[in-house]
Amino acid sequence: FERSLKYNPTNRFALEHYADLLRVTDKYTEEVRDTFARAVTAIENDDPNAATKPENRFIWLGLAEAAHALRQYGLAEKYFEKVLAVDPNNSLVLKQYEKTLI
Repeated sequence: FERSLKYNPTNRFALEHYADLLRVTDKYTEEVRDTFARAVTAIENDDPNAATKPENRFIWLGLAEAAHALRQYGLAEKYFEKVLAVDPNNSLVLKQYEKTLI
């Protein structure tokens, strides 16, 4: 992923999968949050309606979880709401969102 991002630093797919790989190996760090954030920016630059598409929910969920783990609750809340806007009945996301609000 690093090599791919060197040649195309806004490749949304490489960013998403690299962030997920970092999350699995390093837990939630600032680098994971920042990589998910770069993926979100790349998606939003490609498609202004990206937030309304269910296939993008995992990127926002990754960013929300990373922000929550880093105790950035305002940012986490914002991205949990984006996930819930396209997947409102997801009980796992609802529970995580609830923890952010408490």
